[in-house]
Order: sequence, then structure tokens, then C-alpha cells
Amino acid sequence: MPKLRPHSALTSLPALDSQVRLPVCGAYSSASLETMGSELTVGYDPNRRTGLEQMLGVEFFDGIEAADPKFLTAEGLAFNVDLPPLFIVTCGDDFLEADNLALAAALARKGADFELFDPKPRRHETLGHVFVIGMPWLDESVECFERLRRFSYERC
Repeated sequence: MPKLRPHSALTSLPALDSQVRLPVCGAYSSASLETMGSELTVGYDPNRRTGLEQMLGVEFFDGIEAADPKFLTAEGLAFNVDLPPLFIVTCGDDFLEADNLALAAALARKGADFELFDPKPRRHETLGHVFVIGMPWLDESVECFERLRRFSYERC
């Protein structure tokens, strides 16, 4: 059985070829200079992989260099995968906000069905990457859950 690796916000895709392909937005898109190119791109910092490896462990990126490049970016996912309706959650101080916005932009260009929830933290406050789960009492979290519920019932 293929080994599944952690990934950002989306669930695993059906098997393609004999390997399981996972959406590799977010942290994965920061992993490969070869895939992303050596020039600085929106939401990409060549030094980011080192920090992510320290946080997540080097094993997190095992095999990334051999991955099919068309699945390593938000644009690649949007145009090469038939995704279901997506509810994308991020916020102004989420370390993956740029990646989530890139996915939303790519989905918009494709005309895909999605909704983006991207609140800006209030002055002197922070939300962070997992605010909806970590701080469910916040107004932003309550609004997110209400919108997610509505989205799920209307489109899924």
C-alpha cells in the first residue's frame, strides 16, 4: 500500500498510475526549487524549506523531487485535477495564506466552484494557521463554521 504523507487542506486524490498522488499545495509547493524555479515567486521563499524541515522533519518532503511537477503548485492542481467544490480557509497571518490565495486565484481562472474565507486579524490580535480549530470562540471562527455549513449544504 502506498505511503500517504501529510498535506495541506485537501484530501488525497484517487490513484493515478500506480502511485497515490496527494494535493501538494502549501508546504509542499515550497519544497522544490527545481519545480518552482530558482526565481522568487509569489508566496515562495527558497529558504522556507529549511524552516519547514526543522519544524516537520526532513521525512515530510521524502520523494518530492521525483513528484510530477504538474501537481506541485496550486495552478497545476487547479488545471490538472477535477476537484470537488472547495471551501478554502486562511487568514491574514496564516503562514500558508499566499498558497491558499494562489489556489483560489487558480480556481477562479478555471471557473471552478469554491469559496474563500480569509479574515484579516484585528489590530493587536492574531488568528494564525489553525484559528478555526484552536480558537472556536472567536467571531471569525463562528463565521467560518457558519459559512462552511452553508457551503456544505448548498454545494456538496
